[in-house]
Amino acid sequence: MFLCTNTFNVMKKFLPIIALFLFTQSCKVESTKGQWKSQSSEQTCNDSCIFKSPLQFYDSNAKLQYSIANDNENMYIYIKATEKIAQIKILRTGILLKIDSSGKQKNTTSILYPIPNAKKGNTIPVNSPSNWDTFVSRFSYDHAYMKIKGFSQISDDEILTTNQFGISVSISWDEQEVLRYKAVVPFSQIFNVSPLKIDTNKVLSVGIVLAPIVDKAKQSEGSSTALSGSEENAMKRGNAMRGNNTTGQLTEEQSYLVNLRTIKCNYSLAKNPH
Repeated sequence: MFLCTNTFNVMKKFLPIIALFLFTQSCKVESTKGQWKSQSSEQTCNDSCIFKSPLQFYDSNAKLQYSIANDNENMYIYIKATEKIAQIKILRTGILLKIDSSGKQKNTTSILYPIPNAKKGNTIPVNSPSNWDTFVSRFSYDHAYMKIKGFSQISDDEILTTNQFGISVSISWDEQEVLRYKAVVPFSQIFNVSPLKIDTNKVLSVGIVLAPIVDKAKQSEGSSTALSGSEENAMKRGNAMRGNNTTGQLTEEQSYLVNLRTIKCNYSLAKNPH
């Protein structure tokens, strides 16, 4: 494509500004070196062990801890939500996990779990310990499906959280009521080859998205429709509300619920250490 001299001169003046903008935007994407997940009996750390300590990274925007690891066959994504406000958002809208094998943030494949469904009561119970215990014990049963999109070998659809394709996802809670999310994605579903021979570092783009609970237009209506009464109580139990302002200005917690929260990460696959 050819540009006239005047147009080129104008562009030259703005190149530093464009470069600064691109640099600023690129800083929002984390670059993460891979961790190898050993399968040997001497070195294997089960999920409880992994979740016992803080995960590799904490994103203050999404209020989530997360770690990513891999072996020759699978990619593993671990997420912890210690704050009730983040747990509420996960239950109401699900975690949309996006993976792009090109490493260019195009997000060609995705997994949504849990699938948003008001009929399934995606809220945190607070009335009694027995309600909480029932909720936790039934969660996997009540949310047995995930929604997938963009995998070359699988049709876009809702599939069981444990299936013949090797993709799995789960949510559980520990004794401190910390939400623990784990996803396993086979490289055969990402690169169409398994086991993956990692001779040089390959980069995957990983996105963790928490969608808005209510439409952003409702922010200006003056009344908060983001929270149910039980959810407000749940947040009080986890971290104190700063008031329930229904006169036009959202509290910090309500603002979190109605705004998009996204983690973007370029993950360099770990090589087999042996």
